[in-house]
Amino acid sequence: MKRTILVSVLVFVLAFVAGQGRTSKAVPVGTEFTYQGRLIDANVAADGEYDFKFRLFDGDTVGSQVGSNVNIDDVNVIDGYFTVELDFGNVFTAEARWLEIGVRAGDSNDAYNVLSPRQKVTATPYAQEAYNGVPKGFMILGSTKEAPFGYSSSGISVVSGGEDMWDLKANMPTARKNAAAAVVGGRIYVIGGEYDIGDRWLTVVEEYNPVSDTWMTKASLPAGRRFHTAAAVGGKIYVFGGQNSSFGTVSTTYEYDPVADSWTTKASMPTGRRYAGAAVVDGKIYVIGGQDSMGQAVRTNEEYGPAKNTWATRADMPTARQQLGVAALGGKIYAIGGYNGRLENEEYDPAMDSWSVKSNMPTGRECLGVVSVINRIYAIGGMSSYRMGTNEVYDPESDTWFSSTVMPMTRSNLAVAVVYGRVYVIGGDTGGITAIATNEEFSPRIGLLVYIKD
Repeated sequence: MKRTILVSVLVFVLAFVAGQGRTSKAVPVGTEFTYQGRLIDANVAADGEYDFKFRLFDGDTVGSQVGSNVNIDDVNVIDGYFTVELDFGNVFTAEARWLEIGVRAGDSNDAYNVLSPRQKVTATPYAQEAYNGVPKGFMILGSTKEAPFGYSSSGISVVSGGEDMWDLKANMPTARKNAAAAVVGGRIYVIGGEYDIGDRWLTVVEEYNPVSDTWMTKASLPAGRRFHTAAAVGGKIYVFGGQNSSFGTVSTTYEYDPVADSWTTKASMPTGRRYAGAAVVDGKIYVIGGQDSMGQAVRTNEEYGPAKNTWATRADMPTARQQLGVAALGGKIYAIGGYNGRLENEEYDPAMDSWSVKSNMPTGRECLGVVSVINRIYAIGGMSSYRMGTNEVYDPESDTWFSSTVMPMTRSNLAVAVVYGRVYVIGGDTGGITAIATNEEFSPRIGLLVYIKD
C-alpha cells in the first residue's frame, strides 16, 4: 500500500565524503556521499523503519537515469530525521544531477511512493573536512529544540514560510457545513456534510487543488453523512461514522481511492459515533471521542489498521468529549476542545497506549478545526456562545499556547486541511442555519533553529 509521504526540503543535508573519516592527501576521493533528510508522513514527522529507493537523473523532471538504483531497506527514522550513505559511482562530472526518492513503510512489499520534486545535487566532488559523512561545521535547519545526534545548537533561529497571514481563495462549489476533509497528493477532498435543515446528509465530494486554486467534483460518497470524520493513509481516504438520513448514529467505514475515483465499504467501527476526531500515526488511524447513539459524549479511542482492515480498542481519552478537534504531531495525538466550551488538551501516545494532560487551550470552544504544521498545532474557529475567528497555536515542546492572526470570517462546523505547510479552512457556518462556501488560506510563520555539525 502506498503512503502519503513528503520530504521537508527545509531540513535536509547533502554533503560529499571521501571514504570513511577525514580526508588526507594520500587518500583518493571516493564517490560515496551522505544524504540526510526529514520525512513527513501525512503532515506528521515520521517514526519507525522505512524502505528507500534512490535514483539519479540528469534532468529535474524528465531526463535520463545516471548510474544504478540504490535501495536501502529498514532505515530507522526518528522524529522524521534519517541519514543514508549513497554511492552511484563516478557520475559527478561538470553536470548537475537530480536525486529521485521513493519511499514505503519498512514492513511493506508494495510499490515505492515516488516523491516530488527531485532534489538537485550540485557537482561539488567532495568536502575536504568530511567527518562521519557530513563536514564539521556544516549547518542545518530543524524544527525542534533538541539537536539531532552529532549536532549542537548554534543558538540561532530563523523564520521561514508564511507571515501568519490569511488569503481568500476560490469558493467551494457546494456550500456546506459539518463536512469532513482529508489530503492526498497535495489535493484536498471535502466530503459530505449539510447545507441547511432542508438539505442534509450530502453525498457530494469535491477536490481542491491549492496550486491552481480550482475545484473538481468527484465520485459521490456511498451514503449521505454529516458529523463524520476522515483521515488519509497510503494514498487512500477513510471516512468514519457520523449521522445518516434517518438521524441514526452510524459506525460505517468508507475508503476512497482518488486515483480510481471510487468508494469501497470497509470494516465498521466497533463503536458507532458522530462528532469524533481522527488522526494518523505510523500508518494507523485513531478515531477519538464523539457522541454515541444515546447522545452521550464518549471517551472512546479505537485504532483502525487500513493494511489489514481491522479495528482495535485503545486506551480511553481521559475526558469524554464531542465536537472536539484532533491532530497528530511528532508521533503523538492531541485532542483539543469540545462541546460546551471545553478547554481540555490531552495528548495520546500510541506507542505507549497512554494519555497525558497538557496545557488547556486558552479559548474554550467546540466545532473548531485543529491541524498540525511542522512543529505547531493550530486551533482555528469554532464556537461557544458565538462563532469565532480565534486562531490559537500550541507548542508541544514547551506545552504553551499563544495567539496568531485571527481568521477573517468567523465560523464553526468548518473543514480544515494542510497542504505544503499552508492551512485551508473551508465551509462551515457563521451562525445561521445555512452553510457557506468560503475557502481561506492561512500561511503560518514558521520558526526554525540552526544546528552545527560537531
